[in-house]
Amino acid sequence: MSRFTLEGLHATTISRWDWWPADVPGILKQRRRPAQGANPRVGYYIWHFPVLSQTFVRREIEALRKQGLSLEVFADAAEDVELLDDRDRGLLKTTGYLLPLDRMRLARYRREFRRDRGLAYYNLYLFVMSRRYGLSKKLRRDRGLFRQAVYLAGHLRDAGINRVHSPWGDRAGFALMLAAKLLDIPFSLQIRAHDLHDPSYHQALREMLPSTDFVITNTQYNRPFIQALMMGSGTEIHTIYNGINLAEFDPRERLAATGVPTRILCVARLVEQKGLTYLLDACALLRDRNFSFTCDVIGGTEEPLYTAYWQRLKEKHDRLELESCVFFRGAQPFAAVMNAYREADVFVLPCVVARDGRRDVTPNAVIEAMAMKLPVISTPIAGLAEIVEHGTSGLLVPPEDSVALADEIERLARDPALATKLGENARQRIESRFDSDKNVLERLRLFGVTPPNATRQPSAQMSWQGS
Repeated sequence: MSRFTLEGLHATTISRWDWWPADVPGILKQRRRPAQGANPRVGYYIWHFPVLSQTFVRREIEALRKQGLSLEVFADAAEDVELLDDRDRGLLKTTGYLLPLDRMRLARYRREFRRDRGLAYYNLYLFVMSRRYGLSKKLRRDRGLFRQAVYLAGHLRDAGINRVHSPWGDRAGFALMLAAKLLDIPFSLQIRAHDLHDPSYHQALREMLPSTDFVITNTQYNRPFIQALMMGSGTEIHTIYNGINLAEFDPRERLAATGVPTRILCVARLVEQKGLTYLLDACALLRDRNFSFTCDVIGGTEEPLYTAYWQRLKEKHDRLELESCVFFRGAQPFAAVMNAYREADVFVLPCVVARDGRRDVTPNAVIEAMAMKLPVISTPIAGLAEIVEHGTSGLLVPPEDSVALADEIERLARDPALATKLGENARQRIESRFDSDKNVLERLRLFGVTPPNATRQPSAQMSWQGS
């Protein structure tokens, strides 16, 4: 059949068959579940793992395994390998990587699924062909997605996985949903930041949400946005805050120093929603006030999406003549980031809503800095007000307000008692709300596991749920 005819048939499928369900028509949707009382074998699937800027996913996995959950991670590839520390490098050996694709293995999986799950196999193929799960839709992309789902399903089956979870509501999550349906096993989903607030993901989320056992999000701020995409599906939403292993965060004693420049730290990917242009403006204001400081920005570029933004940052840095006081350090290993937290006097992350709608919901670097007793200055964007209590465990300034940002940096430098108090309270805030050992218990229960000697934590502290 000619390509022209195939493309025409594909277009017809989209226009006339967009009602086709993901589950086999006429058959009651009833997924196989792990036996009552038996611990499940959970499979996580994420596009890249480990990723330097996603330590919260690694911590979540470590905390679940620490509690005895049988959890296997699958990913297409690793990222930032040269910057990983020894512990993260160890994850390379325990992660099931799908690329490079083994075509003979894929062919075997196709044969076996057509033989054993033929009705579900062809139904899902038509479902993928008939659905708009992104901003654009092409025959080649649909075929690639279905191939990815089949290949993933085969790996999950071979590993004995009987429950799957996606840490992101993105294209990888959509592929995992298809694999779960092919295997007839439960599927759950976490929705965090760009996957919810970038409209290009909304079509896929509308398809995924009715198929989930449950949905996790990391802030109550996200709940109404998720509910708006549910279209009455009734899936439960559970708010579980990101957690960190507090034993890893050992802050130094902070003594008031006189006669030395204030050390400002920002840990952030070089993307628009971090508000770094406003940080540069604030630094220019501080310099013009003869305020003595240095500012280190640790974080890598995100290409190709934000290549132009990084170029604008560099141009602004040059135009404001900040080369003697503001330094872009690039992506750094975690040990170097921890050392930067110890050496800094104040942590600044002036988050904004990007022009495309992206925003930082619960920036992990803010949580880490607070755990290190750093006084934090940020903005009340998205879920940041659920992390930082203004005036108690940090300071929040209006977004896009470089003057207010500069004023608060200078205020903390001139009032070391306030800086110390905010840092102490920040650590207490993290201990009460963002301890991974506490927050992981709710995840275990959702996966059907009750840890030995575990008692339910008050929902106001750790998890808020509802339909």
